[in-house]
Amino acid sequence: MKWIMGLLCPIIFIVIAAVILIAKPKRNSLFGYRTNKSLSSDEIWNYANKIMAISMITINAAICIPVVCIVNAFVKDTLPIVFNALSTAMLGLVATVIITQVSINKKFK
Repeated sequence: MKWIMGLLCPIIFIVIAAVILIAKPKRNSLFGYRTNKSLSSDEIWNYANKIMAISMITINAAICIPVVCIVNAFVKDTLPIVFNALSTAMLGLVATVIITQVSINKKFK
């Protein structure tokens, strides 16, 4: 049970990013990488969502899942594992936003 709880957040982020990468949503007010700059044109919107999805998949697969697995191996209680998974996933989300914003600013000055 603790393995499922620990891996739930990173896997949810990977699934959401995969859906965005595959479905390529049009500009909307519900989901996607929505900033003033990314909503300013379809070209920026598509680029931002592609970069965001790739970054989110990469970060969650490369960092979050191994960290959760290591913690799961050594920690017996579920609550610290869930806290670790959430905090690692949130740091990954912040890194994803930074990577995406820097990429947008470089490409669309």
